Amino acid sequence: MIEQFRQYAREVREALPNESSANHVYTLAVRVLNSTFGNGWVDRHVLASDDQSPFFRNLEAAAGDEALHRARVVDLAETIINLQKVPGLIDVLRAMKSGHIEDRFAELEVGKMLALAGSQFNFVTPGGPRGSSYDLEIVTPAGKVCADVKCKVESNLTPSASAILNTLKAGRTQLPNDQMGAFFLKFPQSWAPDGDIKPLIAILEQAALDFLRGTKRVVAIVMYFNIVLPVNGGLGVYNVYRQVLNSRHRFGNNEVPVLPLNHEPFMAPRPDWIRLADVFR
Repeated sequence: MIEQFRQYAREVREALPNESSANHVYTLAVRVLNSTFGNGWVDRHVLASDDQSPFFRNLEAAAGDEALHRARVVDLAETIINLQKVPGLIDVLRAMKSGHIEDRFAELEVGKMLALAGSQFNFVTPGGPRGSSYDLEIVTPAGKVCADVKCKVESNLTPSASAILNTLKAGRTQLPNDQMGAFFLKFPQSWAPDGDIKPLIAILEQAALDFLRGTKRVVAIVMYFNIVLPVNGGLGVYNVYRQVLNSRHRFGNNEVPVLPLNHEPFMAPRPDWIRLADVFR
């Protein structure tokens, strides 16, 4: 697979010999998305400069939007490349192609965190009956954990413990009653503009603990932020999270984390994680 992308990289460099390395990487990322979703999807959701599909923020009038746009495009392309072997990825990409962008992007982000942590997992096609409409299955030392991903829309600007609690309560029945369950909740960077979530920890933990007191089927709640911040003259994309575990679950006496307890933001990928910038070397 890597040789295919090296060939793409050679073609990009030959077509744009005078462009910067950053432009080469962005162009290659667009090509990856084009091969995954098709020309029409890329034109509509990635390259358009209107507000009809704002997630990639390619809005020429707003300062900083182009940099955010490029960072997200490259991050999505790299994530798709690196999760190619994960079972169920094709269903996530198919849903994303049909227009479910932000929620499926969140599922891919969770997949990226799990992959970078060295966890084994697979995506699950949601939409099943009550108790089986979740997004991922994660292998842990304690057994399989069924996990659902909830995405707070990016326009939600106000942190609220009650809103978080309501989201968790609404999603509880999507998890099976007889298997270990977990939630991943994504929150907008506007809640932590500089990437520091410490001021939010009390709100996040209050909501999670209030919810866990009323359930024994959920073993863990991971609340995370996809952060885009300046790094080495450009923008870097990484995830930072807070994990709250349920010590009162019904599946044994031990807590069941679904991500490492000793967490550092995933700034540096694993050695086997393919970066588009490295493909050009």
